[in-house]
Formats: sequence, C-alpha cells, structure tokens
Amino acid sequence: MHGDGIVGMLIEKIPARFPGLGHVVKAKVDAPLALRKRWVAQIGNTVSELHGHGIIWEDAKPANVIIDEHDDAWLIDFGGGFTPRWVDELVAESVEGDMQAVGRMKLSPEKE
Repeated sequence: MHGDGIVGMLIEKIPARFPGLGHVVKAKVDAPLALRKRWVAQIGNTVSELHGHGIIWEDAKPANVIIDEHDDAWLIDFGGGFTPRWVDELVAESVEGDMQAVGRMKLSPEKE
C-alpha cells in the first residue's frame, strides 16, 4: 500500500495440498466439518480484510481458493470477472458480490 492506493501485490508460490477448494468439492475429498468451517471462516475474514483496504476479490468462487499444505485457505485470481453460479451479474465486481459468493460457499458446500 502506498497512501490510499495499491502499488503492487506480493505473490509467492503457495505449496498447495489441493489445487483449489473447487477440487475438494468436486472430488468429494473427505474433509472434516471442522476443517471446512475453518476454511469458510478464513475466506470470510480475508474478504473482510480486503474490503477494509478497498480491494474487491471480484471472481469469488471455490475454484479461486487454494488450500495449502497446512490446511489454510488462500484467495487467488483478482483479475476481475464473475461466475454466475456464485455471483449475480447485477452485483458482480463489488463488495456485495464478494459477500454473496462467500455466503453461497457457506450455504452450498456441495457446489464447485
């Protein structure tokens, strides 16, 4: 951060246990409920922190969440766009759209 704007973003390789939360769901990986709840909490907390800095995730969906080797969730893909299954077009690329996707992830863990 520089002043009120973002100058850049630190990017590092995330040693992933799963290529994305979408993979966990599609493959029906046996993840305990407590672990799934932890991921949802981490996603929600991270999105709230981003919004506090004026950053919109935009393409919020399980496929854009990597689970690392320590079973922590990381958000990826801040390049814009949206996936209709997760965010309604009218709120795409907004705080409301991000929160809609997070809410849908909480309510619909069986979706990709």
